[in-house]
Amino acid sequence: MEFADVIVMSAYGTLVIELTAFPIPSEASTLDLLTRNRDDVESSDSLSLARNRTLVDKTFRFLLPTTIGVALFLLPLLATWWPQLRPVFFPVTLDELINVGLAVIVAGRLLTFCSVLQLRSAKRHAKLPMGLFTYSRNPGLVGMFTFYLGLCLTFGGPWLWLGIPIYFFNMHHRVRLEEVQLTATHGNRWLDYQKDVARYLPLPGLR
Repeated sequence: MEFADVIVMSAYGTLVIELTAFPIPSEASTLDLLTRNRDDVESSDSLSLARNRTLVDKTFRFLLPTTIGVALFLLPLLATWWPQLRPVFFPVTLDELINVGLAVIVAGRLLTFCSVLQLRSAKRHAKLPMGLFTYSRNPGLVGMFTFYLGLCLTFGGPWLWLGIPIYFFNMHHRVRLEEVQLTATHGNRWLDYQKDVARYLPLPGLR
């Protein structure tokens, strides 16, 4: 197994550990949106409206984009396990970008894993998280976007690159729904925090 393969497999390994050993339930997860309905069907907030859509509507709005995103995330893993699939999945790869991509993968996984630990600690103490969360309201998701970009650079195209808007807009929509619940839970504390800290990065267009 080559060095690049070790990095990629380790990155996916940490993702499995994160999802199984350190899960953080979301009010806007695909499962939650598909299976739950608000008792207050007249509520007008976006999360309640999302939960009360028809199953067909939920499938196309939430399940389909998530399925596509998961499938795209699995392509590099499959290509690493079975190298003969690599030219099929990734016919265009730039060798000079591979090492850059690997570094970006590592950075993305470190960012997400650290943010998960900080968020779990904050939830245990029923308070807003600190650390990375003083710079971004969603550092874990920024880390996942970074991880995905690293996969794009390492493995090439076209499918991963074409999947960027699907993955980003699907997760962005979930974040907006999640923030409805956070506002209801934390009230003014959350609203003040939201004003002070960028949603993604403290950069124009990413706040």
